[in-house]
Amino acid sequence: MTRFIFRLSILLLTLPTIAAALSTWSSHVESTSTYTDQNNIVARFTPDNAITVTRVELQSAFGSSRANFGLGQYEQCVKPISFELTDGTTSFTLVLPAPPVLPVPFASAASANLSSFADSGRLNLNFSRGRTLTVLVLQGDPQDSSDSACFATATSVTVQYHDADNPQ
Repeated sequence: MTRFIFRLSILLLTLPTIAAALSTWSSHVESTSTYTDQNNIVARFTPDNAITVTRVELQSAFGSSRANFGLGQYEQCVKPISFELTDGTTSFTLVLPAPPVLPVPFASAASANLSSFADSGRLNLNFSRGRTLTVLVLQGDPQDSSDSACFATATSVTVQYHDADNPQ
């Protein structure tokens, strides 16, 4: 019984540290085509404490691509959509890749898996307390005479971070 109480005490003392060790900030972009170079802010976040960002992930139902109206298909972008995390001083950019099945005819798009995913891997980006962090959409290829601009739809942006004073 004494061992049980001791172990339970240790667990209860460490739970707040474990729970506070890692947090996530998530944002959603329905369509990148609604953002412009002048209006590209997806979300803002101002932490009360200094934080360390440890990972950024992107998941898109329809990854970076463009419509080629002349050929009637979706194609890879030369310059794909990217997302940037910044406080104005420190920045990190992650590119959203094209779906691996491109090119895809318009008629087959509904049944094709056009999703894409990007993972920064482990990061160690430090941001000071009170600094506003911003997630931005960075546009890819512009529209031309036969192709749409590069776009992505239903994209989730997840930022993992922890309090810089309590590293995990």
